[in-house]
Amino acid sequence: MKQLSLFFLPIFISCTMYVPDIKTDPDKVVFSAELGGWSECDTIRSVFVKTKLHNNSKDTLTYLRMTCSWRDSYTTDNDSFRVTWIPCYSNGPLTTQIPPGKTEEEYIEVRTKVPLARWREQHFRVGFNFAPLDNTKDVIYNVSRLTDMKTIMWSDTLKLRSFWK
Repeated sequence: MKQLSLFFLPIFISCTMYVPDIKTDPDKVVFSAELGGWSECDTIRSVFVKTKLHNNSKDTLTYLRMTCSWRDSYTTDNDSFRVTWIPCYSNGPLTTQIPPGKTEEEYIEVRTKVPLARWREQHFRVGFNFAPLDNTKDVIYNVSRLTDMKTIMWSDTLKLRSFWK
């Protein structure tokens, strides 16, 4: 029994280890978001947002994301606006690369119950949990950074009044 517990101890420690903050260098990677359109269905309103992750460096940018639940890497700074999720039935880590000087674009849907009459004063920022791949660490370490939300890059403020200009 003692040998068995010594065998599982390193696995337990690696699964529960603290993951430190990783700061992103704005000279190397820039995250931005812009409003697209909006729709309304009953009491739920959706705002469509185009996000961009731009590689400013001279090296290929390699980061992790999930194959199905990639939207979980996004958040907002306003509790009235939530990034939608889609149920996943097959999900796993995926390594994504952005060549030097190139941009990766994605489209997300942000839902709210805020009435349209109040949209002129509403605003939010979109955050992206950037998890650069660390080849010196194991898979568990790298994947844990996808859900810890410790490396969030924030967009500029998106103001819904821009829909009425």
